[in-house]
Amino acid sequence: MDVTLHIPVRRYVFKYCKTLFGDPWRLTTRHKEGIVLHAMLKRMPHRYEKYHRDDEILSLQIPAKIVCQKGVYLTQEDIDAFNDYIKQVILDEIFQFHTAIQSRVGLKAIDKVSVNQYMADKRVRLIRLQPAEATKFFWQKQIITDILSKYDITEDDLSSDSVVKHLQRYSSARYLAS
Repeated sequence: MDVTLHIPVRRYVFKYCKTLFGDPWRLTTRHKEGIVLHAMLKRMPHRYEKYHRDDEILSLQIPAKIVCQKGVYLTQEDIDAFNDYIKQVILDEIFQFHTAIQSRVGLKAIDKVSVNQYMADKRVRLIRLQPAEATKFFWQKQIITDILSKYDITEDDLSSDSVVKHLQRYSSARYLAS
């Protein structure tokens, strides 16, 4: 018998997981996010721990096989670590896009750079740029929010300024988002 676990998570984590895995999310070990949650599962302790209230409740459907093997309990520390892990996954995706533009991967053989811009109504618009303009174009706030909107993450959930600060810490950045 499958068990549904209701986990309080941050809003951007909920939107990321809902976009990729649906609601409720059926736990499997086919994806790295599922492997992380699978590793965190434990048997129910003798003492019940209350969870901190977060923005959203993620419904996680755990198959009977995993329930018997691992259990169905996550500590608050595990939930906080999962929130931080998903934030890092999102920032790594943006960082990878930024690094590809900075190192000009694939830009030498073509005349124009194509960038997918995700619109609010789920449409995708294609923008073409000159390779010399591509590095400056990335730092526009609109590009970072477009990447986040792929998962329906808004500025209120995860601000583009915090993303820019993260990128500037971990890259050789010379431009600011405007």
